[in-house]
Amino acid sequence: MSDNGAIVPAGPALSLRVYFINGGRLDSAQKIVEKLKEFELEYLKADNYYEGFFKPTINGNLVEVEYYTGQLINIYTKNNGDLNPEPIYSQGKCEYIIHPKEKFLECRHTTWAAKKGLQLLYKALGVEFEPVVLSSDAMKDICKKAFKVTSVSIGGLDDDDDLSKFQLTGENVLETTYWRMYSKRGTIKAVKGLIDLNSGGRVNVRITNKGSMLVYRDHTGSIDVNDIAALNKMVLDLAKGS
Repeated sequence: MSDNGAIVPAGPALSLRVYFINGGRLDSAQKIVEKLKEFELEYLKADNYYEGFFKPTINGNLVEVEYYTGQLINIYTKNNGDLNPEPIYSQGKCEYIIHPKEKFLECRHTTWAAKKGLQLLYKALGVEFEPVVLSSDAMKDICKKAFKVTSVSIGGLDDDDDLSKFQLTGENVLETTYWRMYSKRGTIKAVKGLIDLNSGGRVNVRITNKGSMLVYRDHTGSIDVNDIAALNKMVLDLAKGS
């Protein structure tokens, strides 16, 4: 949920992933909206579940749309002593934000639903979505941008079966002997910490080398949308150089 330039996740963190848009021709924002409306949320009788896009809208230069999938079920919330039904979709929902000018796709919320919905998005738009891949050098660059790194996962240490996967956690793992030793030998799979951004902001985030992110709420319980934009740009720029 967004409110006055801030994102308020339902849980403690916002699940986020970006993809490059390749192949085919990406239309204007208005044309993208028209194409998405051809695949509106509907009940698929043969498969006994719902799937589709909901409320595609233009927001400045961006196109935003919600994707839902699964069986429709009701949960009940109490309001002034009354139980009110609230419909949800069993397999989840996500939000796609299409950036036509920069040619990338931003996926927010349920990871599984976001991945499944890419098939329908490809069908609607006729373009391909290339996953972001970050090299170990790119992951090290993220560490350099960090105010503080509290967790690092390192893999690929095949010469030592006991250390084929290794995780460092602490107040600042970059100051440890283990970091200096194993970061040179293995592949950095994930980094978590406080990352300084070009926007001037700072986010508490976990980033994997596959481009998926968990962005944690700040002290206000929200996440600044400008920080999300700067984080996306940082990851995409690093991936282009990987």
